[in-house]
Amino acid sequence: MPADVYDAFMLEHAAGALPAGLDLAAGLHVALSAGGAGRAATWDAVGGALLEREDVMETPATRPARRYQPEPAPAMSVHDLLATDLDALKWRRTITQARCVQTGVPGARFMRLQPGQSIPRHGHSALEATVVLRGILTVDGDVYRYGDLMLGLPGEAHKPGAGGDVPCICLVARGERPFWRLT
Repeated sequence: MPADVYDAFMLEHAAGALPAGLDLAAGLHVALSAGGAGRAATWDAVGGALLEREDVMETPATRPARRYQPEPAPAMSVHDLLATDLDALKWRRTITQARCVQTGVPGARFMRLQPGQSIPRHGHSALEATVVLRGILTVDGDVYRYGDLMLGLPGEAHKPGAGGDVPCICLVARGERPFWRLT
């Protein structure tokens, strides 16, 4: 994944601008990965420095009018997810033969692949973020391990699979899909 895509994703997370499922994936990556935690700390520092500058701060006179829209509380936090017994979940087989379980957070689910199993090459119409929770995820020759984040860009095809000798379990989150696309 290009570094600028990763940076943009982590910046959106630091700014609180990601939809619930993608935000959960980013938070999980930060909690499980030294690289993710370091990048989050960098963006938090940059954001804090910008807020301290008077010339870029919003004032009531410069702030655009906003309508209040309460955010629903996420059904699962990073802490809840890390406390989940992944082996006790009721996994259901999908059309791709992967096994999945919904997390309760819109746009996020768990996916499990058996060792050596892969799903067909496919793409999506929205950003997809995958965080490895157990085992090894392979995607088109790239290898992802515990805590690693893989970003799939809209329109970009990929073929995920499980490497190693234990099942690969991931959190897979997708951004909002345009209403005219079904994938």
